[in-house]
Amino acid sequence: MKKISKFLLPIFVFSLLVWVFPFMSQAAGQAAFSFSPTTKSVTAGESFTVTVFVSPNGEELDTARAVVNFSAAYLEATNFSLGSLFPNQSPGNSINNTAGVISQGGYTVEDAITQSGNFGTITFKARYNGTATISVGSNSRLISVGEEKIDTASSGTATVTVSGGEEPPAVPEPPAEPAAPAAPAVELSAEQEAIGAFGLIYGRLPSTSEEWTFIQYAAYGHTPAVQNQNAEVYAVDKFISVYSSLPASDSDWNVVKAIAYSGVDEVPAAPAAPEAPAAPAEPAVELTVEQQAVGTFGLIYGRLPSTSEEWTFVQYAAYGHTPAVQDQNAEVYAVDKFISTYNSLPATDSDWNIVKAIAYSGAEEVPAAPAAPEAPAEPEAPAVELTPEQEAIGDFGLIYGRLPSTSEEWTFIQYTTYGHTPAVQDQSAEVYAVDKFISVYNSLPATDSDWNIVKAIAYSGAEEVPAAEVPEEGVVAVEGSNVQINETGTGWLRVRSNPYIQNDPTNEITKVNTGESFPYVETQGDWYKIEYESGKYGWVYSDYASLVE
Repeated sequence: MKKISKFLLPIFVFSLLVWVFPFMSQAAGQAAFSFSPTTKSVTAGESFTVTVFVSPNGEELDTARAVVNFSAAYLEATNFSLGSLFPNQSPGNSINNTAGVISQGGYTVEDAITQSGNFGTITFKARYNGTATISVGSNSRLISVGEEKIDTASSGTATVTVSGGEEPPAVPEPPAEPAAPAAPAVELSAEQEAIGAFGLIYGRLPSTSEEWTFIQYAAYGHTPAVQNQNAEVYAVDKFISVYSSLPASDSDWNVVKAIAYSGVDEVPAAPAAPEAPAAPAEPAVELTVEQQAVGTFGLIYGRLPSTSEEWTFVQYAAYGHTPAVQDQNAEVYAVDKFISTYNSLPATDSDWNIVKAIAYSGAEEVPAAPAAPEAPAEPEAPAVELTPEQEAIGDFGLIYGRLPSTSEEWTFIQYTTYGHTPAVQDQSAEVYAVDKFISVYNSLPATDSDWNIVKAIAYSGAEEVPAAEVPEEGVVAVEGSNVQINETGTGWLRVRSNPYIQNDPTNEITKVNTGESFPYVETQGDWYKIEYESGKYGWVYSDYASLVE
């Protein structure tokens, strides 16, 4: 059965964080952006191009975002064409000719970039006489495996002189901003209403063939070959428990029939009733982004969207949103709500769209940040510079309310001070540690020292980290489904033990040849899990593989 959607590789979470949380701290690096040409003279009305180059200067880069500032009074940006250096386009790109800002991101999924090259080409149109400046913004990013490597001080600028036209007009006082128009009424399709009903009843999106049968029956009705009165009584009772009312309309009775006959619930069989013929398998259904967003709203809030703010949530969750002014408190609240709903950190592009929808749509009232109590004035103490170890001891006291004493607690101090790279990543422990960091500091970890604290919580042994829930059933390949390896250009494709770990040779299990097929187990983001040998499992990148029957 087709999966609902594909997600971006988790390695590009850092690319998304650069877009969503521009307050992330920068580590020292040598890489830089530059422009060519650096000076140019043009005539008003003329279109011209400026090329943006990336110089790694010894760094190994996998992700880039150029934030280009330009003089909007004299120039108009009409296009940004991504170059070949970072061929894959990141989300969150924009051209703002009012503020004079261009934001463009790109990444590579293959070898790291170590040579200088063309990041992209900007097309400008000269507007009015004057001297325009083009520069690299301070929130531009050049990243290597999640670590910032840009040296903004070394990034270049360009100057454009415009002549032969008019002087720029005086800027008038901006008019008062009109009230936002009410969101237009949105009429749901029968399938969308059925997906929302499923989410309201079962608290999740449909995935199995029986659950998609529920969607078909709830949307279009169903007449069983043999009536099961016990199953219908059970379904009516369940309808009442969910909606607090008796079924009345045709759509209500469609939901009742879906509960009774789709096979999602194990309902009582009618006594002495002849066995009904098996229903034919329903065709695979692929949800649109709007349908997924409606289902997500139902999963989070337990109802279908109705108000203009709730339809704004659906729009933001489907297509993303860049706020005019960032509200860090709202985003921290939204991330916490995402974790409580999905039991994982947001990682994919669609995950971060949901976070933005919670934070900015107005579908719910985000609690205000608690006001800091006003401390009484104290005499100014002399400045004292703490050592890293002293700061780590202070962090331990803030988190645990005591001084370190055991060997595990002193390991916490060492990891917080100097960092730690675990031999084997424990994703459950890291999710727990991030959640604890947020509860203590009321913000997401951002700096290197913040992430050192997260690693110390997760791996030092200073506290017992709850174990991840492991399904009781073992891994079983999906019968009748296979993954076929497509042409890669090398004749082979890597098999990885963990799809979340990149640029680590120890994560590569083996290589499989193009043209070969292997039993399919499951999909996670852009990765297929296969059984590459009897009883041995690994992950392959879905851009170079196909799911076949």
